[in-house]
Amino acid sequence: MPGTEQRPHGDPDAAGAVTAAGGGPLAVVVLDALAGADPGDSLAALLGPVAASALRRELLRGARRWAAATATPGGPGAFEANTTDAALTALHGHCGPVVFVAPDVPGLDHALGAAVLGDLADGVGLTFAPTFDATPYLMATPTLDAEFLALAGGHRDELFRTVGGRGAPVGMLRSERRLATAADARAVAADPSTPLELGVLLAAGLDVRIRRA
Repeated sequence: MPGTEQRPHGDPDAAGAVTAAGGGPLAVVVLDALAGADPGDSLAALLGPVAASALRRELLRGARRWAAATATPGGPGAFEANTTDAALTALHGHCGPVVFVAPDVPGLDHALGAAVLGDLADGVGLTFAPTFDATPYLMATPTLDAEFLALAGGHRDELFRTVGGRGAPVGMLRSERRLATAADARAVAADPSTPLELGVLLAAGLDVRIRRA
């Protein structure tokens, strides 16, 4: 359907699927609406447009792998959606828990997936993970919730107010840095925990920039 794409499970690069504890199968959506903004495309200005595009493609591949590994095997699966409306359409009729994750965060791993499942099993109304600018890069709810999904891309305080108004418990997972801007690229390039594929692309882009300067 427009704006969405279903990805098969069994990605050989995935860290191994985890299974939701109760509440039905877990669906995972890589959602563009959770991505960070880069005014003026500072990433392309730093690395060059070719290297910046390659970096964004690799980030998206990593998010796809994480989504496929985290979604419940045999359930609705892992999807991609350009907008929140497309995500709601793709998940119409799904009664289990759902995770929405940004396509521009390099620190997605198996431990994060297990933490999401743990919070959902504990009965939270919403669990989310903030970036360093306090906007969520991940949101998860025990059932598909259009009101929460509409807050994608907003500040974490909006999430707290919405959850607080319902009296539902909220979980907060670890913070991660996006890789969306030139400042992010410099920080991630210096981080020894950066995935190898991203590190190579960053190093190549920065090297080309230095040699052209």
